[in-house]
Amino acid sequence: MPPKPPRWRPPSSVEERLKATGEASAQLLRCWECIPPLPPPRAGEWLAAAQPGARDRRGQSFADFSRPGPHRTFPSRQQQKIYLTPLGAADAAPAWAALAGALAACFSLPVCALPSRLPREELAALARDACGAGYGEQLEAPSVHALLARHRPRDAFALVAYAADDLCDSSKGFSFLFGQANLDKGTAVVSFARYQDAMPSLTLRRCALVLCHEVGHLFGIKHCIWGRCIMNGSNHLEEADSRGFALCPVELCKLASSLAAVQPLDATAREEAMLRWLGAHGLHADAEESRQRLRLMRGETEAATEVATPPPFVLPDERYDRRTCGMERRLLARLRAATSEGAESVRALLEPTLASLPDNTRIMVAPPLGKPTAVLGSFIDPSVIVWLLLDPLDVDSKQVTYCRLEAPEAIQLFEALYKWAPFLT
Repeated sequence: MPPKPPRWRPPSSVEERLKATGEASAQLLRCWECIPPLPPPRAGEWLAAAQPGARDRRGQSFADFSRPGPHRTFPSRQQQKIYLTPLGAADAAPAWAALAGALAACFSLPVCALPSRLPREELAALARDACGAGYGEQLEAPSVHALLARHRPRDAFALVAYAADDLCDSSKGFSFLFGQANLDKGTAVVSFARYQDAMPSLTLRRCALVLCHEVGHLFGIKHCIWGRCIMNGSNHLEEADSRGFALCPVELCKLASSLAAVQPLDATAREEAMLRWLGAHGLHADAEESRQRLRLMRGETEAATEVATPPPFVLPDERYDRRTCGMERRLLARLRAATSEGAESVRALLEPTLASLPDNTRIMVAPPLGKPTAVLGSFIDPSVIVWLLLDPLDVDSKQVTYCRLEAPEAIQLFEALYKWAPFLT
């Protein structure tokens, strides 16, 4: 029997990232330090084999993006505004100003409301799929793009609509969509139908992320495989939540190139605007990551902390309770051996154990102080965090388990994870 081919992993080495970025400024290249790599895809995820997203595995480097062709569009001095509008009633959506603020900060372009609402009779005539996919009747995305194209202002770079209804594109075989961009028409539509059952801050994060993602596509930026990034694809909500609220250096280079006809991109000023928006809307973990990027952009010497809310940022969060215990000896032995070989070995060791843990769990391997060795699992607002604390002196290695107070059956969960033992032999 021939050996199985090695499992595909998203590119994450220094060499791969530098090649994808091209001749970027040192200011942007420093930001790679706080952009964690994507984990190998699991079955059903965006980049998994046999999924439509598997074609994204090649990636779009800055050199690919820069080649002449119809695959990208440019704002101009005459057409540089992003227009943002609700598609009919969207009373449950976050405030328009909050969504517009995210787009303005992310793309350094003015964001405006349409001068008048979209006509009711045209909204009523939109094509729909009455059967739906679990969230009621669905809007057909091509019909929405046609409507938006008819009402796109002359000074618009893009017209973006958000809807409370679920979204699909039956003509392309998509039973549901979080959003869709049409590069030829300069329009995008996103649906918030699957975002409404979360805390307000998480709902806003999801809505703002999908808006920024689809507008990124309107520049011609394809899905990003180089690290946790706004432009990552997703097949389901958990995967969508794992995206970082940041453009990685590859995508920032593409944005800078696209804005050149309007104004040079000031990456530091852009990140400062992102930090203000994130902080103002209570997205504290994302704001801390933004601070790390700013420090790196400014050349400050503090070591960057791995993204995804490491334990120092969890400790003051009142939503979490915690329990501390010694680390199970077999786990400790295997973890020390893997750590001596590097972060990839640690991820390879622990990745299979995620299936035995509750959904929405994060595993972290980290010393008491300093940058974590590896972070796996849920990156955004996890219900459970297992921090495997390796003492460099081999004196006091321990396990700290965090559980959100609203997590169901918290007491049973703490008991089940006491001296967690995924390796019994």
